[in-house]
Amino acid sequence: MSTFITKIKERYNNTSAEKLFLAIFVVGLLVRVLFPELKLLHHDEAIHAWFSYELLTLGTYLYDPMYHGPLLYYLMSTAFSIFGDSDAVVRLVPAITGALLIPAIYALYKLDYVSKNQAVIVALFFALSPNMVYYSRFLRHDIFQLLLTLLVLVFIFAYIERKKWYFALFAGICGALALCLKEEVPAILFIFVSFCIVAWLLGKMEFPKTWTRDLVIAVFAAVAVGFVFYSSFFAYPDAFFGAAQSALDHWFAMHDECRLCGPPYWYVLLLILYELPIAIVGIASVLIWVFRKEGLLRVIKAGTDYVNGIVERCEFRLPYHPFDRKELFFILCLYWLFGTMAMYGYIGEKVPWLLIHQLLPLIFVAAYALQDLSLKKAIITAFCTLYLVVLMVHVTFIPVADINEPIVQVQNSEQLRDVMALIDAADRVAIASSSYWPLPWYYRGDRWNKIDFYGDMVPESQLYASDPDVIITHDARSYPWLEGYTKETYRLSYWFSWYENKDRLLKWFFLRDGPMGSVNIEVFTRA
Repeated sequence: MSTFITKIKERYNNTSAEKLFLAIFVVGLLVRVLFPELKLLHHDEAIHAWFSYELLTLGTYLYDPMYHGPLLYYLMSTAFSIFGDSDAVVRLVPAITGALLIPAIYALYKLDYVSKNQAVIVALFFALSPNMVYYSRFLRHDIFQLLLTLLVLVFIFAYIERKKWYFALFAGICGALALCLKEEVPAILFIFVSFCIVAWLLGKMEFPKTWTRDLVIAVFAAVAVGFVFYSSFFAYPDAFFGAAQSALDHWFAMHDECRLCGPPYWYVLLLILYELPIAIVGIASVLIWVFRKEGLLRVIKAGTDYVNGIVERCEFRLPYHPFDRKELFFILCLYWLFGTMAMYGYIGEKVPWLLIHQLLPLIFVAAYALQDLSLKKAIITAFCTLYLVVLMVHVTFIPVADINEPIVQVQNSEQLRDVMALIDAADRVAIASSSYWPLPWYYRGDRWNKIDFYGDMVPESQLYASDPDVIITHDARSYPWLEGYTKETYRLSYWFSWYENKDRLLKWFFLRDGPMGSVNIEVFTRA
């Protein structure tokens, strides 16, 4: 057995990082792009796809903070214009985006901010993480934001190491594009920028001599990119200048309203449910750094030296002393991790896709404890990978089934396929319900012409006027019966229900079954 392990270790050591990353990239890409139409679009996915389709067909877009920034819609409308508007395109664009984070991780390795082993482990965990895979197959802004914020970090480090002005330009452009996606991006950029400033003040990081000029270039490029997108390509210039205030007003109101509330530790629970090995190894990394490596003591000493420097020499920056890049990056990842956990823990809106912004720095932290790849740590890495694969396959590749998992939030039910089959066979359809998404997406364009939409219950005589073959209502506001029709209840959307499962949590954890919360519709079909 020891000989077998030795041979594997030798083979690994003799394999270039490029080949390892290419293999991981292929695996990560495959699990993201395979069977993109396996499940119906999520409620939010359908809305985002619909707005993108409207932008393509009508050429209209105006920023609304409820639906986040403009970049996603312009990107998707471009993809629709090239490849057609379909569920497959809706899923493939974020899938490819998610896979591109693996080359970004490789770039950090090439800049020498992570070791080969650490970079490979990070890429492997990222490629197979249940949350990272699930939300790479999901049309929301977050996976695009995650790629762009990581690229900001890559270009900042490239600028510091290579001292080329165009890396500052690229960092500014990526930061601006991230700001064109979601409203919490300024807080994440603040984490990166504030860390670099503190590291510079402590003499642990050195900026090029032309940094003021390069900063002006980066800021100018960022403002230009932001103006183009938030003004809808110059159609609404005022929208750019009012975007920040509009975003603050809306999301502070949402925070106070507590529409989707949860405790501050809500994301910790999600980590335990889906990323438990990463969380455990991440804690081990922190303990190793604090106690064995005495990392915390070094940070405290650096802070003390800085204060003493101000008091004794009236200097606001310590002299530059070259510092271990990998150690510096690990400290940044800790700051990044705890900063995002604090931010998202505080924000009132608790939704599962926000976990990925906390999970990425956690993966970097976890890889710190495993990077020497001794036999014991290789076994731990293999176990972690297997655990992630099992859960990833469960939440991603169960065919045509509603799954009782918190990760799905409010997912549209697979039972809608039966409803849409009835609609397809009908000549006339009436929708008398306030709950009807994702039907506008699936019946976009001319397909909507056969649908009479009322939005809520109407008098029966009004329904009969168009002589529909199918009538759809909300089960909570419906008709006891309609003459000449048969009635059947279908699940429109569903979610994991704490109240239904709180007395059987251990059983649910292992079986992942049980009752779910749902929005139901009643479908009347001509008898």
